[in-house]
Amino acid sequence: MMNHPDISVIIPVYNTAQYLPECIESVRGQTMRNLEIILIDDGSTDASGIICDQYAAKDDRIRVFHTENQGHYLARGLAVEKAREAGSKYIGFVDSDDWIEPGMYEEMLKSARSADADVVECGYSMDFPDQSWQWLPEEGTFGRAEALYRLFRTDSGHDYFWNKLWKAQCFENFDFPDARAYMDACITYRIYAGQKTFVNLAKPLYHYQQITGSIVHSHDIRLLNQWRVNKDKYDFIENRMKEMLPAEQWTEIREKQLYKCVYAIGRNWTWWDGHSSKEKQENKHVLKEMSAFLKTHTALFGNPSWPVSLRSTAFLGRYPNRLSTKMAGAMNKRAQKRNRLVFFKPAATK
Repeated sequence: MMNHPDISVIIPVYNTAQYLPECIESVRGQTMRNLEIILIDDGSTDASGIICDQYAAKDDRIRVFHTENQGHYLARGLAVEKAREAGSKYIGFVDSDDWIEPGMYEEMLKSARSADADVVECGYSMDFPDQSWQWLPEEGTFGRAEALYRLFRTDSGHDYFWNKLWKAQCFENFDFPDARAYMDACITYRIYAGQKTFVNLAKPLYHYQQITGSIVHSHDIRLLNQWRVNKDKYDFIENRMKEMLPAEQWTEIREKQLYKCVYAIGRNWTWWDGHSSKEKQENKHVLKEMSAFLKTHTALFGNPSWPVSLRSTAFLGRYPNRLSTKMAGAMNKRAQKRNRLVFFKPAATK
């Protein structure tokens, strides 16, 4: 392996043997050569670990680390440590069931060096089995406040780690949380808050594959993380962003984040009865936290401009009991039986 690679590309791996070769090949085939690939086999039980070792045997830019299953984020944290030990200047992340365009890192590195940017973000293509669509950021160079504003706006920023190139110093004194779902949204803005310069490239260089059975399509106790993440973001906007932004922009993102908080509460309420009795007992205090948030931050039936599902949540969520969760679940089932939009459908994030 070369000394001091320009970029360390981190790929956490867990039971993605079907997609892993395409992912690794897309990184090996990058037009820039001075990069290393760090594969963290996070306790895979399929052939993923073997595939990692096979690639390491034929490409000395690849390093493989096998660990017990500890979750996606702790795997990333281990890889960041290895990248910094190698003296990498920048760090990129690719999910092991996705793939990237051949010139992705060359283009992003060129932009990072030109602007001395701490973070470079590109667009992506969301690929479904029968179709795909693209998301592109507005091209430009931005300071911290503007970048955070764009990150919090629903229509012009995304929290994903994988469509960004990060200076290695972004991760100084930063520890990844021990969490299994919905945490990119909690981590990204915290790192942004400590950086100065951001560049956006309006090119779809990353391919995000939508796979049935991933976290986003699951309705289980991990939905509680979605609530916690959105609540943390709301608190950050309330306490940290007011002094950074014009009043109009601050009000805009605070209202958008309130919407997301109520949406997350609604998802938990409508799927609550699908959890086990043990999970309900262990997490019933979270329902009370959601209830307190609604009573403090929303009117009895929410904002008049919200859809019926959110206005119903603003009301039902005030009452953390079996009746309210059963009513929410019944409304969800009724909506599905009528072949209408699901009351609270899965969100489009990993």
